[in-house]
Amino acid sequence: MAPVPVNYDFGKAAAIVAAVAARRSNVEGHHVLGVYKKDCDLHDVMDVASNGNNLKFATDLANEGAEMQYEVTGVLWAKDLPPPSTVRINYGSRPDSTTLRFMKQSVTLVAMQSHVFEEGAKELERLRNFFARTVGVNVAIFNAAKTLHGSTMDIATRMFTSSKDAPEEEHISLSADIDPDGVLRLLLESEPGFVHCMDNHVDYLRVASESSSGKPTYMPCRPARFREGDIVTCTFVLALVPRKGRGNGYTMIKVLRQLALEHEMPTQDGVASDHFNGSPPRPSLKRPRKVVDLRRAHGGYIDVAYAVHSKKQIAVMKPGGAPRGSRFKPIVVKSIGQDLTSNARLQKAIDDRETLIMDAQRKIKALKDDKKSIRRAERDRDRAITNERRAREEVKRLLTVNKDLSTKNRELQVKYAKLKDVLKGIEETARVAHAAKEA
Repeated sequence: MAPVPVNYDFGKAAAIVAAVAARRSNVEGHHVLGVYKKDCDLHDVMDVASNGNNLKFATDLANEGAEMQYEVTGVLWAKDLPPPSTVRINYGSRPDSTTLRFMKQSVTLVAMQSHVFEEGAKELERLRNFFARTVGVNVAIFNAAKTLHGSTMDIATRMFTSSKDAPEEEHISLSADIDPDGVLRLLLESEPGFVHCMDNHVDYLRVASESSSGKPTYMPCRPARFREGDIVTCTFVLALVPRKGRGNGYTMIKVLRQLALEHEMPTQDGVASDHFNGSPPRPSLKRPRKVVDLRRAHGGYIDVAYAVHSKKQIAVMKPGGAPRGSRFKPIVVKSIGQDLTSNARLQKAIDDRETLIMDAQRKIKALKDDKKSIRRAERDRDRAITNERRAREEVKRLLTVNKDLSTKNRELQVKYAKLKDVLKGIEETARVAHAAKEA
C-alpha cells in the first residue's frame, strides 16, 4: 500500500495521469517512452557510447550523439530525495566511502492504469534487446513490480561519483535546495575521493503555467516539495553498468535527469487526511530534528543531534546498555545556546570525534605492533629450542658413530698383529729353506 493519505483520490489521480501523459505525448512525443519511434528500427535512430567511466549510454543519432533522453508520467509511489534526513559515516578501512558511493536520488513511479506508462514499461524490453545486440553481450534488466494500480518503474542517480571514475568532469557545487544544512558539503570536503559532477545533477521543476498551445512552462522548485501521491513527469537516460563477477554482462539502468511536479496529490473533499501508516500526529511545539550519525571503527555510533528550535541540545551516544526501543545509551547531554546548524559547529564536532578515533586507532595499532613483536620473539625462541634439540641429537649420533669406529679400529689392530705374526713365520721358514739349499 502506498504511503498516501486515506483521502487520496485514486480515480482523480488516474484521470490526471492520463491527461498529462496525453499532453506530453502531443507536445514532447519525441521523448515520451512508449511513443517515440515505437514502430521503427532503433538502430536507425540510436547508438551506444561510453562516457569514459565504465558506463555506456544510449545516444541520439539525430542530435549529434547526445544522450537519448526519455520521459514517463505517473504517480510518485516512493522517493529518496534530498535533503537527507540522516547521514552515516563509516570509520573503517575506507572512511565513509560506502555511504557516499551509494547515496542516491531515487523515485518509484506507478502507472495508475496509464496506457502510455504501460506501453513504456513494455518498450524497455525492446530497448534492452537493442543494447544487447549493439554491445554483443548479455544485458539484464530489473523487472518492474506489479501493483493494483499498474506497473512501477524505479529511476535513480547517485549523489556522488568517485573521482577516479570522473577525472575530467567539472565539479558542481551543491545548491541550498539540495543541502540546506551544509551536511553533504562537509562530508564531501572530508572525503576527497568523491565529487558531485554533471552526471549526478538532477533538475527539480514544477508547472508554472500552460500556454494556449498546451505546452506548459516549468520553473525550478525544491526537491523537498515532492510528496508521495504527486503526479510527476520523470526524464531519464538509459545506461549499461558492468555486472561484477558475472562475466562480460551488463545491467540496464534508468538514470534520473529531471523530475517535474505536474500536479500535487489529488484528495477527496470532506475526508480526513489521516495517513495509512501510524496514528494521527500529536500536537508539538518542537520542529523536526535533523541528525548526523558518525560511525566508529568498532561499529557503533556517535550521534550529533541538533534541533532547529530555540532550545538547542547535543547528545553524544555510545553502544551498549540501550534503553527500550533504542540501541544507544546517552552518556552526555548538554544544553547550548548557539546554533549547531552552522558549518563551523558541525565541523568542530566532526573534527573532535575524528581526533578521538585517530588516537584510539593509534593505540590499537601500537598494541598490535607489541603483540606482533611478542609473537616474533616467541617464534625465534621456539626456533632456537628446535635447533638446540636437533644439535644434541646430531652430537649423540656422532658419538655413537665414533664408538662404532673405535670398536672396529681395535678389531683391525688385532687382525693386523696376527697378520704380522703369520708374515714373520713365513719369512723365517723361507730363510731356513734358503740356508738349506745353499748348504
